[in-house]
Amino acid sequence: MAKRQKIVTGIGDDGQTTLASGERISKDAPCLNACGDVDELTSQLGLARCHVKHEETHRAILTIQMSLFDLAAELVTAPGKTLTGVKPIDEERVAILTERCHELESELTLPDGFIVPSDNLASAHLDCARATARRCERKMVGLFREKLLKNKYAVIWMNRLSDYLWLLARFEEQ
Repeated sequence: MAKRQKIVTGIGDDGQTTLASGERISKDAPCLNACGDVDELTSQLGLARCHVKHEETHRAILTIQMSLFDLAAELVTAPGKTLTGVKPIDEERVAILTERCHELESELTLPDGFIVPSDNLASAHLDCARATARRCERKMVGLFREKLLKNKYAVIWMNRLSDYLWLLARFEEQ
């Protein structure tokens, strides 16, 4: 039987934490702030997934959540280091998300003007997740500019993800 990981360790009581790559840093470091936002986004998508009507939206959200785990691992790894078993966000994932956006756009009758989130619970949760994805993107742009994040595809993918979440919300409304 595998040894259970302890939840309460006290190791972080001094305001420091350990990156996935082993380095100790302050808990308010920019990469951890971005990772926290990605964690929040993952949780919001879990809420949305509980309420969606369409099985294809359910599957799409789960796929996104799994990609967000990879992204979070990338954010909490020191620049220049890699983690075994983590597939960084790459050009292929950007292309797949772009294609899914195009597919949804072709299926939907999109409204003119702004949307007030609230048509149904699923779409409202997806709209909240979209707003969080935009915040993630803003933080990741800063990390990329400061060379604390080297992967430009991660930033592009997050930009595309917010568009995709908006489209999924509209899909759930129809």
